[in-house]
Amino acid sequence: MGVRKSTDYRKHTERVIRTLRLVIKNKPGNFAKIAKVIGDAGVLIGDVTRLRVDPNYIVRDVTVMAKAESVIDLLVGEIEALPGVRVTDVLTDALEVRRGGLLGTATRAEVSSLEDFHKVIMPGVYEACEYLAKTPGDVEVFTGKRHMVAIASNGTLMPGARQEAPEACLPLLEAKGLVLHQLSGLNAVPLVIALDEYYGFVNIITHIARTFGALMLTGIAPPNCLQIEQRLKDALPIPVFHDDSNGVATAVLGVLIAGLERVRKLAGDVSVCIGGCGVAGPAIARLLSAYGFQDIVVVDRRGALYKGRKGDEGTHKAELGAVTNTFFQKGNLRDVIKSKDVFVGISKAGALTKNMIKSMAKNPIILALSIPQAEIEPHEAYKAGAAVAVDAHTCATALSYPGILAGAIAAKTKHITDKMMIAASEALATCAKDIDAVVPPMFDTSVHQAVCKAVCDAAIK
Repeated sequence: MGVRKSTDYRKHTERVIRTLRLVIKNKPGNFAKIAKVIGDAGVLIGDVTRLRVDPNYIVRDVTVMAKAESVIDLLVGEIEALPGVRVTDVLTDALEVRRGGLLGTATRAEVSSLEDFHKVIMPGVYEACEYLAKTPGDVEVFTGKRHMVAIASNGTLMPGARQEAPEACLPLLEAKGLVLHQLSGLNAVPLVIALDEYYGFVNIITHIARTFGALMLTGIAPPNCLQIEQRLKDALPIPVFHDDSNGVATAVLGVLIAGLERVRKLAGDVSVCIGGCGVAGPAIARLLSAYGFQDIVVVDRRGALYKGRKGDEGTHKAELGAVTNTFFQKGNLRDVIKSKDVFVGISKAGALTKNMIKSMAKNPIILALSIPQAEIEPHEAYKAGAAVAVDAHTCATALSYPGILAGAIAAKTKHITDKMMIAASEALATCAKDIDAVVPPMFDTSVHQAVCKAVCDAAIK
């Protein structure tokens, strides 16, 4: 029986989504002409919403998806050239959905009477504070601490990051907080720490951490992110989770467990090439090794990492090279990937070619996770012979961090260990296999409940 190819990849590479607000003369056939112009431009039509109708004109919002902003610009000109049609606005959906912010504050009790006021504010609040001063261990029982997760960043890993505008990372923090709440029920508080150096960042978080049940780090550039993560893990009495590294690693391992079963290979028997050694690469290599993968080679811009490589002294790359690449392979990605069973990419768009995939072992697994564009599009990887191919739109950290944080908080653990992340990956793989896939449905809350339970059980055992 042949290997079944996964269907959870994108056949199209459209990434630019815009909404065109059109004022159209109320005449039969006008919208059909607009639709033809859009189709002839190679652009996809999404939602069409009628906003207003009068005897003379119809106002519609038409969502379109194109491969580039320049295509949208040309399309607008072609539509405006049609008689009886005006484009009054081009709306960016990614900004419109954020108007006013993605997060808010929801209360868990009401104050609608003087009696409520007495219980909640005065004098009730003093009684609560006095009790917790004497019994601090009950703070999670009588406050919302265990439901609160701080999501912290200094914005240095974000596109176009500038020291004078670290708050530009707020959309990222709010988006991750929204996903966290919807998939786990936890509440998120975004924190922008406007400091590049790790000591000041750690100092601020250390002094405010008692407000929260857990901390998630994201959007922090290496190497500071590694130092910040480790120092906070050592200092804080709450679980610390670095989404850009451990979140990626957990999702990757989950896909690989399901993918290897599909191609009938074992973790200890396959060879893995990891393309990229920034934030996620070391975490992926470490977690795969902890699971049982033995032949792992990490490749950066200078080629394969190996023990004693010149120029790596005193860096995380030296540490990584010392525990991977046991056969001392050398060369660039094109050289190293030959005969490998698995490729995990977290590097740059276009880094992987069809010929590279053809040089790999039979039925290779391709995880092309570069953002915003993959090392190779999944449908192109399949054409080159991949048995499994996914990108970052399906193998995303949203699969891992909601359940992991919920499980760690439920278990009242101070540390999120490799054992807990492996349990999360195995739960993801099981959920995927239940629907004959390699990636489970991201927005199915039962998936995140399964991850939460697996993590909690692993923490307690």
